[in-house]
Amino acid sequence: MLASAVLLALVFLQSPAPSGPPKAPPSPGTPCIPPAFHQFDFWIGEWEVSNQQPPPGRTPPASKSRISRILSGCAILEEYETAQGYAGKSLNFHDATDGRWHQVWIDTGGTALFLAGGMEGKSMVMRDDGASGAINRITWTPLDGGKVRQFWETSKDKGSTWQVAFDGLYSPRAAR
Repeated sequence: MLASAVLLALVFLQSPAPSGPPKAPPSPGTPCIPPAFHQFDFWIGEWEVSNQQPPPGRTPPASKSRISRILSGCAILEEYETAQGYAGKSLNFHDATDGRWHQVWIDTGGTALFLAGGMEGKSMVMRDDGASGAINRITWTPLDGGKVRQFWETSKDKGSTWQVAFDGLYSPRAAR
């Protein structure tokens, strides 16, 4: 027991003493203010989302979506929900390192998407690598009247042909 106490004392005495107070956390750095970080700002808002190509014989009620800028302007958060209880969220950000926009999506069914892309004309276009067996390509286009169209297509033949997965019209939600 005495040997253990002596060994502990020797270790403590040989340990370097703290050199002053703990260091402050790193500064937050420069906000994401260059224009590339704001290319997707046209999507920010409170929206009613209607499916422009619903399944035959069904016209589901409009969904709700809130798109907001977060993390000092460095990311855009999407919060989507339907009247039937389906929901999903995405984190969207411009990566200055690779010069591309990225989206990470997850929904209540566990479906995940990892998209990347950028502006093509006036539209934001992002796609995945097709690792799931199908390529996903989503295009967001600002429209007259402050609306936005989200057009989601999939291809199971490496992009030779495309099928519509979702054609959503984002209309500004009326103030309450």
